[in-house]
Amino acid sequence: MEINEYKKNQAEKYLSNDYIASFIRENGLSVQDILDNFTAFDLCYESLSKCENCPGLKLCCQAKKGERVELSNDSFVHNDISYCRLYLEENRYQLFKKSYIYSDIPEELYDLRLDKIKIEENSSANLFLELANIFTQSRKRGLFIYGDLGTGKTYLSIALANSLVESGKRVAFIKTNSFVTKMANYIKSDSDFYDNIISRISSADYVFFDDIGSEIVTAFSRDRLLMSILDYRMENRLCTIFTSNFDKKYLLRYYSGSQESMNARRLIERIDILGEDFCLTGTNKRRNLL
Repeated sequence: MEINEYKKNQAEKYLSNDYIASFIRENGLSVQDILDNFTAFDLCYESLSKCENCPGLKLCCQAKKGERVELSNDSFVHNDISYCRLYLEENRYQLFKKSYIYSDIPEELYDLRLDKIKIEENSSANLFLELANIFTQSRKRGLFIYGDLGTGKTYLSIALANSLVESGKRVAFIKTNSFVTKMANYIKSDSDFYDNIISRISSADYVFFDDIGSEIVTAFSRDRLLMSILDYRMENRLCTIFTSNFDKKYLLRYYSGSQESMNARRLIERIDILGEDFCLTGTNKRRNLL
């Protein structure tokens, strides 16, 4: 069989594929156009054929799971890579996480949004209103949210963080304890990466320090790591939200160690300037789930 005859037979097969047939109609292509761009059509048809009777993402037959070859026409016909619905569903948390400057949010909480939360307790309702004001930028200053374990400080803060990311803001959500440990390792092993991530976090539109005061206090964590970020954010008036189980008076003692230190006072001063106090009261919601 001559090569041209083979291509014409293949072109008839391509026309039987709904996606390819629709692409040809929408772009006003002729059979000759298909033959002139045979490789692009052939790769697309072969890829889409593997998606017929899809066995699921785990058994995907594509070269890379979830990817498929499609067609595009920008003055000439060529191939593009797209992702199937199953891939997008399974990886939506990872894709969303990549929108963060930095994120310590558990995957199961990336669905949280302010408009999906039902508030019953008065204290939580008041905090919800303050967070909603931050979202709409009617509140410029951040918050220092403190209260007992399990009252919803982190939960509500994550809802705000996700809502801000979805609206296109540059956001970092930091679990303070694990963040300090990671950065202490990075500054020893990869100082360039350390400098890059600290710079990006410092200049983010919004930064959340979750559970501040839970980390082990060292000269590095207090005076170099936290101070450098908070200094920049204070000087540039960038919105910062803190959550803690302790009020600022306790944190001053905690960061001072055995005796009150000027560095501890300087750190708390920056937290105070950046975050207005909000005491969240209520029952331990984690216990109610048991």
